[in-house]
Amino acid sequence: ELERWIRFICESRGEPRWSMDSADAHLQTLCKAHFGTGGKRLRGLLPAAIVAEANGPVEAALLFGACVEVIHNGTLVHDDIQDRDELRRGVETLWKRYGIAQALNVGDTLLVAPLFVLLRDPTIEEALRPALTESLAHALSETIRGQVADVELRDQPTANLEMAAAVARGKTAPLFCCALEGAVLLL
Repeated sequence: ELERWIRFICESRGEPRWSMDSADAHLQTLCKAHFGTGGKRLRGLLPAAIVAEANGPVEAALLFGACVEVIHNGTLVHDDIQDRDELRRGVETLWKRYGIAQALNVGDTLLVAPLFVLLRDPTIEEALRPALTESLAHALSETIRGQVADVELRDQPTANLEMAAAVARGKTAPLFCCALEGAVLLL
């Protein structure tokens, strides 16, 4: 179920469609290549697990969780470029396989498409869409700040464990908190 929603988000398009179909097909191939590397999908599964326990709207929670997971993966694509990581989950990263420019396009798509879907998809009650979208946008903004701190940390001659832990929290906690907040909002 979660994977279906992830594919749906990656394939979502608005109207009118300005880009060429071949470009869109290539973008979808690149998105599938990234998600094909696996991952635990914890951020994506968390909202549905919580909502299911409370007999809430599981399908809406799956969609919201997929949005969180897609954004998380967008940050990973960008992180791989910034860190020059050549492997993710034992597979060549997008930038290594397809170049930095196309990897940036995929990362940007994965950061924006979930917000577009949350604001429009009828699976989510219309009254909840703004709050869920705001939560996700805020979490993304905080995650980016954590990434900025991570990049800055590399230039610190006296970096220590406390600084590294703060960076890790800044990059990891916001999207997990968003998954929890989304579950509560859906209930």
